Amino acid sequence: MQVGLLALQMIWTAESDAALQNARYDKRAMPATNQKFLEILNQLIDVTTQELTRIERTKFETLVTIHVHQKDIFDDLVHSLTFALYNGIVAVIYLMELLARMHTSSV
Repeated sequence: MQVGLLALQMIWTAESDAALQNARYDKRAMPATNQKFLEILNQLIDVTTQELTRIERTKFETLVTIHVHQKDIFDDLVHSLTFALYNGIVAVIYLMELLARMHTSSV
């Protein structure tokens, strides 16, 4: 169980870090990683629909629970980044308009 949990956390950490690093240059990095996490979650859920021993079922249900929380955290990161980018764009547009008004009033 610990090996599976460690592997899941290592994958989540590495993929999240890479997506955050690449988000500067690739606007699809975060959504694509979010999709990967959804696919992992669905694979884990699929395993729980199979015939499993009580112990195996508990292990996979635990992995599902952990990954749901990881995915929720990443969802929050995606939405926060989107909101921050939107606010940054709005701020740049406002500053450009302000500078244009200052320039026309000084001419």
